[in-house]
Amino acid sequence: MTTKTDTARQQAEAQLEKIRQLMDWLDHANECDSDFTGSRDDCNWQNDYVKSYFGKAFISEDAHNIDAATQAIHENALDVEVNYGWHAPGGMYPTTGEFPTPERFRILLCTGGPAVRITGELNGYGEPETARLEYQDWGTPWTVYTDYDYDLLSFADQFYFGS
Repeated sequence: MTTKTDTARQQAEAQLEKIRQLMDWLDHANECDSDFTGSRDDCNWQNDYVKSYFGKAFISEDAHNIDAATQAIHENALDVEVNYGWHAPGGMYPTTGEFPTPERFRILLCTGGPAVRITGELNGYGEPETARLEYQDWGTPWTVYTDYDYDLLSFADQFYFGS
């Protein structure tokens, strides 16, 4: 019997696989751009997500397009938010008149039933220090996807969290 939690976990697994393929694409594009000495036609790297992203118009150069890989990563997020910790409403710290530094982030990947997001902590420079995948379905609490993956942190690092 499939429960709402099972369906939401399956969606989290699908989102994680998509993130892995996106990060693999970006890593390959960066690596081939800087280290590949032969013809890119000799590079036979394959990625199912990249092929589906470009559809029938896919050519080998698409796999090496850093801008396209970065754009695909940004398009994968429905919403990106930050949290500034506890302070008086109004945007600035009342004592210093400065904008607060974000402390936490959230990247919404899909919503509804089920929903999936990445949450984590930011360092003092607005860069992700931690990243965890969470999922939920209607009427269920957010649950941490326990199979942690390095690609989540790399994925989150592609977004700007500054003020």
